[in-house]
Amino acid sequence: MVTVESGDVTSLEHRDLDVLRWAALSIDASDAKDGDDIVELVRPAIRREMQTCDGRLLAARLKVVGSCKAHEELSADPAKWINELRAMATDEGGGDVWLEKVQLNTGAQIDLEEAQKRQDPVGDLLRFVQELGNEDGLGSLTAELEELREKLPVELRQGAMSLNLDKPETLREVLEDVHQLLVPLLLSKGGPL
Repeated sequence: MVTVESGDVTSLEHRDLDVLRWAALSIDASDAKDGDDIVELVRPAIRREMQTCDGRLLAARLKVVGSCKAHEELSADPAKWINELRAMATDEGGGDVWLEKVQLNTGAQIDLEEAQKRQDPVGDLLRFVQELGNEDGLGSLTAELEELREKLPVELRQGAMSLNLDKPETLREVLEDVHQLLVPLLLSKGGPL
């Protein structure tokens, strides 16, 4: 609020007029052993953000990152854990917290270098996927995917929702996702091999 007397500003007073606060939360999940640990790691972050809201609603984007033992459980049923996190946030905030988006960007705790040294089909496959990530591999992969890209509908080739299969940075992201999904599956005791 501004107070003016005789054409001069005599005082300024800040007044909050918003009804909602926004937060972007990034949680390091490195110490999480299971999905419940992830929920408990996020809980104090939600509480801290609620304290800064002065009674207003909180909308937050949550990103859970890091290599952790919980990765396999999160990957097996991501919808369950996203809903668990949303339910916890709603409970903590008494209905005043909304998790707009939850990203589970965790990875498995695996010694990939050691796994790639294996002299078996698993080691061969891991080395192959790793080689696809270098410049020559990306060029080869782009060429291989060009025929597929041409068969995709226009809306998947152009615009905001396009797959961008011709861009190296997109292919690197996809290869990282392949690593995160494939490696734990191949190296887990209960895996298919």
